[in-house]
Parts: sequence; structure tokens; C-alpha cells
Amino acid sequence: MIFRLAVEASGVLPSQDIVELAEREYAEALNKAGELVERRIKQAFQDDGINASGDTAEAIKASDPFRDTSSSLTVEIGVMGDRARILEYIELGRPAGKRPPIEAIEQWIEDKGVLPEGVGIFTQRDLAFAIARKIGAEGTEGYHVFQRISEELENDSQLFNLFQAATDRIVAALNATQ
Repeated sequence: MIFRLAVEASGVLPSQDIVELAEREYAEALNKAGELVERRIKQAFQDDGINASGDTAEAIKASDPFRDTSSSLTVEIGVMGDRARILEYIELGRPAGKRPPIEAIEQWIEDKGVLPEGVGIFTQRDLAFAIARKIGAEGTEGYHVFQRISEELENDSQLFNLFQAATDRIVAALNATQ
């Protein structure tokens, strides 16, 4: 699951100094935007109560700005490694048809502090098996955190102001060279 922010240059810039300034300014704005999005996603995990151990939310990171294949200056916010698959299930849900690993459900039970009813009769493993069987039969709904944050950011003034300030500094530098 990756959330991507990108800035593309258009038009012709008058000098290499201005090109370098524009790249620095937009890289700084993208870096701040990535940090903002990262914080909002982590806060949504907390607000939605989908932060059992905190490991997946903690693994969400914004990259440093980089040039992608289309030469856009880009920042990605996501999870790499073993938490990426877990994030996919959190975000999109899990379709019915296949049970999740019992061990993963046992870890979730432990992280959430869930106790099986009838303690002494049912073990944590019994509860994990029952949950896994139900997920296998019915699937789970996704939380769509990345999608919601993306929609919220479409008209976000804080995000807009980061890029507007960078543009204003570039325009001021252009005006100073004329």
C-alpha cells in the first residue's frame, strides 16, 4: 500500500540556479507534505482503533523526495517489509475463502488483550481458531484509511499552503533576477 505525492515541472525555467532553487523548494515542501500525510494516517489508525500492537502504524513511513521514472519529484508514504501484507488486509479487507494463519490471530488476541469467554474452558488458541474460521468463511471489511486520507487531502489547505509557499519563494527569486 503506497500513498504517492508528486510535483512535475512544466514550462521552461530561465536559469540553472532557478531550476535548482525550484527543486530544493519543492523537495522541502514534499518532505513536509509526506510527514503530514504520515502523521494523519497514523492518527487515523489510532482514532479507528486499528492499532492493536502499534507495529503496523509505526512501520508507516514517508520516503525522502526522489525522482520517479517520469522525472517527477515524488514522496511515497507506505509500509515495506513484513508489515506491508498486514497493511493490505487492514486497508482493503480480506476476501472470504482462505483462513488467516492461526498464529497471526493469536498475536492479535494478545495485542488487543482479548480474553476468551469461559476462561478455563476455551484457550487462546481455540478463540484464534474460531476467529480464523469466521474470517475464512466471511472475510473482513477494510478500513480504507489511505483512501480516506487521500480524499481528505484533495482540498486540504495545510497541504496547499506548503506548495503555495514554495511557489511564492520561487516566483520571488525569478522576479529578483529580472
